[in-house]
Formats: sequence, C-alpha cells, structure tokens
Amino acid sequence: MNKWLSLIILVFGFQAKAGLFVEPFVGYDQSTAKFELVSGLGGGTGSSKSSGMDYGLKFGYSFNGGLWLGLDYTGGSGTTKDDAGIQADSDYSRTAIGALLGYSAGRFNFWFGYGFSDKLTDKAAPSTEYSGTNMKVGAGVALVNHVAINLDYVIPKYTKYTSSGVETDVSSTFAKFDTSGVMLSVSFPFDLTK
Repeated sequence: MNKWLSLIILVFGFQAKAGLFVEPFVGYDQSTAKFELVSGLGGGTGSSKSSGMDYGLKFGYSFNGGLWLGLDYTGGSGTTKDDAGIQADSDYSRTAIGALLGYSAGRFNFWFGYGFSDKLTDKAAPSTEYSGTNMKVGAGVALVNHVAINLDYVIPKYTKYTSSGVETDVSSTFAKFDTSGVMLSVSFPFDLTK
C-alpha cells in the first residue's frame, strides 16, 4: 500500500510543477578578457578584469519531471580595469539574449544556455561595441518561497566589433580574444499557472 501511495504522490507532485514560469533576477558579475593582437599589428598581449551589476529575466515552461525550457535576457553595466595599468579604467554595458534548457530537482535548479545575441559596449573613447554569442552553465538553490540564489559561468564568443561606425571581424585584429565570467545572482521565481 505504501508503494502505491508513494507512486501517486510522486506522479501528482510532478504534474503540479508543470506550467509557465517567470524569474526576474539581479546580480553581480566578474569577468576577465585576454587578447593577443595579430602579428601585423605588433602581436602584443594584454588582459583586463571587469566587474559590475546585472539584471534580467528568465521566462519559460516547466514540464512534468523537472525538465524546463526558457528564454533568458541579461543586461548590466560596470567598470573594466586594464591589468597592466596602461589604459585608464573604462565603463561598459552588456546585453545578452538566449535560450535555456534546465532541470529542477526539488530546491535545486541546473541549466545550460546558448546566447544567440551577446553585445558588450566599451564606453572608453572611441566607444567600441563587440557582438557575438555565448554559452553558459548555471545552478541555483531556492532559499525560501520565491527567492533563489544562483551562480552562472558565461563564456562569450565575440566575432565582430564596431568602432567609429566601422564594423570589423575580431579575427582581423586579434589572434586571440578570450573572455569568461561568473555571475552571482538572487532571483525571484514565480509559477504563472497557479
């Protein structure tokens, strides 16, 4: 009898979790960039560190059994510091839009994402906008009802940049241009079907 009761609770428990959800969040991120100019431009190397505040929204549908799909918007701004101290600190802003595939297991949440649009604007004169895609993995835990803490690891892949109105391939200037970052956020998940 206990086995049947457990099975019924398990089945109906999963069904109660299916439906639309929305999850706004605010967070703090830190990222690094390492680059190497092509040999025709001197082949010099450099690196920088950035930090700032983020905000965004996840919106999607959770299926029976814990699997979920969603869309993800992230925006933010902060300051970039040149590791060598040659260039002055500069402000930046960033926006990214992507898709997420996730799995929820009780209070824990895990996801993998692909950002089909990732734009980073370095506001130092002349202002430069980098554009490309990104990949991310993340995990979160619900602290209390409608409040969760999350950690995302994001790897942007910038392929173009625009400066003074001229768009250029990143590969024509940089032999290497690697960036990655970590975001710690607090989110507020809501089930829209309840």
